[in-house]
Amino acid sequence: MRNFLFAFCLLLFFNSCQNRNTDGAASYTSALTTEVVGRFAPLNDNERFAYALEGAWDADGVFMRNLIMFAVRDNNINDISELFIWESVSDSRGVQFASDFRTVFFVQWRNQRPGEPFADHHAFHSLFMANGATGKIKRLPVRVTDTLRVAKDGRLVAFIDPWLRTATGERTGLWDLERANIFVFDIETESMTQLTWRVSSPITGGWNLVRYGNIFVISGDLEGGYHAAAAELNPSTMELITLWDRTNREMPYPIDRIPSLPSHFFDDVGQLTDDDLRQSFDPNVRLWWR
Repeated sequence: MRNFLFAFCLLLFFNSCQNRNTDGAASYTSALTTEVVGRFAPLNDNERFAYALEGAWDADGVFMRNLIMFAVRDNNINDISELFIWESVSDSRGVQFASDFRTVFFVQWRNQRPGEPFADHHAFHSLFMANGATGKIKRLPVRVTDTLRVAKDGRLVAFIDPWLRTATGERTGLWDLERANIFVFDIETESMTQLTWRVSSPITGGWNLVRYGNIFVISGDLEGGYHAAAAELNPSTMELITLWDRTNREMPYPIDRIPSLPSHFFDDVGQLTDDDLRQSFDPNVRLWWR
């Protein structure tokens, strides 16, 4: 029943789109609703968040990581107090902060059950927001993939749906290697905008999404992580601009660094190795991971 409801909501998302302009952007209202699912002691004015991830096993014997959230006083990492614990949180890209570290977003990972075929392990997961000022934990009305990126001001969430879908929005089980379906969710208005970025020829690696400030950058990668194409999305205007596209060549050399991003985001051969998500791995923010 739960899987049916999710599929139904997803179909509502795709079927309720109204074309907004000629570049393929579409906007619609979420079929889900925001829900307050937890509370904790609100942060004082001199406090911010820090977190830890602790490994555990659930009742079915599936390994997961629990999120432990702390309040840090006067930016002194030795003066902390525990706020709450949340079970089964994604440890790859699943904990992200607004720039003031008083709002945190985290992804609840749907663990694969024993004996469950991998194809049935949905790539979409619940997204939560903990607001330090109010002490409320909300389940946001959106389901996200692990390409998730939260804008630095904490207003927008972006992610890529990597699946090739039918005309009615059903997932085929194959990766869409010709276009990136990019979704931007506005937290205040609870509205979703979808943009589609097509490349000249199919990629062989996958789609990658990074954040720099409030700008999102999408790359279409070859196997090994080399960028065959890159585009920039400014969420404030919803403009999606192709920076370059060499997918119609056998090997897209020379590899360009993406001009929107700082040089330290790249290694010596131009592969993208970093983005603003690195703030979540600062030892003054992530206390431990085990």
